[in-house]
Amino acid sequence: MNTESMGSQIKNWWNAFPIFCKAIFATTVAVYILQCVEVVHFWFWCFKVDSIMRQYEVWRIVTCMFLHGGGLHILFNLLAFVSLGRSLECRFGTATMFSLSVVLRLISAAMELAAASAVRSLPVTIPALDHFLARSFPYSACGIGLSGLIFTYIVIDVHMNDAVRSIFGFCSVPAKTYPWLLLVILQLLMPGLSLSAHLFGLLSGYAAMVLEPRLEGVRFDRWVPAAIKALPSYKTGSGSLTISGVLNNPNASSGGSWFQWPRFWSSSQSQFSGQGRVLGGGPVGPSPPAALPMPPLQSQGYSSTASSSSPVKTTSGKFPGQGRTLGGGSGLV
Repeated sequence: MNTESMGSQIKNWWNAFPIFCKAIFATTVAVYILQCVEVVHFWFWCFKVDSIMRQYEVWRIVTCMFLHGGGLHILFNLLAFVSLGRSLECRFGTATMFSLSVVLRLISAAMELAAASAVRSLPVTIPALDHFLARSFPYSACGIGLSGLIFTYIVIDVHMNDAVRSIFGFCSVPAKTYPWLLLVILQLLMPGLSLSAHLFGLLSGYAAMVLEPRLEGVRFDRWVPAAIKALPSYKTGSGSLTISGVLNNPNASSGGSWFQWPRFWSSSQSQFSGQGRVLGGGPVGPSPPAALPMPPLQSQGYSSTASSSSPVKTTSGKFPGQGRTLGGGSGLV
């Protein structure tokens, strides 16, 4: 019974996937299985600048995304892709999501190729700088993984929702700064990650902001066959590229502010206005005069003053029970 229930949950979870995310997910898992049994070797399919530039092996631009270097690598990438990709595909629609992903991936790859070629030709005389540039923008190394496309999706997502974002649960940051902080933190924690793939994936997300005014209103689904549109997992969405927060919509979200102090860094000890005390601290602001009577607690169904700590029942009776005034005798027990 438990097995059937778990199987039903997995089936429902899979059926809820939009078709584009489902295709990327299934292809990535299948390719990783083929890697594990040594049927697919990543050196022939990875993103390698010199092979693309000299031997015109352009398939590497796409195939590199489905390759991964280990179980944790593919796990974290797929978790991030499923979370972002599903929400974006439901918003834009399957056809727009597919077209946008292809275009932005090509833009990201073009920037990677240009940067690696430029760095290779730079006459750098400082050994440390030369090593950093060669490592960050490699010409002959292999790049693999979905993370470049994921950074593209992150940039688009923060321009649709300017809520604060959490950095691994430690602190919250403005949405606008989240992609950049995530890029830096991941690179510091794991220097072996591909900086060029993440950086240019991030920048290609901003390219969507530039393309949006020019592509707004274009119906990408008009080229989709009717048989695919009839699939339950096909998402219609808006059917076009419409991102809130772009420059042509000043009233929309803009990804939030660039910086704001997290709450635990705030110089204010009290989060609420009015009189009060902080735990273990002195009074905040001037204390009220002791001679003034406390206001009646009409909203609680009782009335009393500072001169009496005993509750006096009234006829309003909105909330039954016992109550006492602030500063008057013992509390509720």
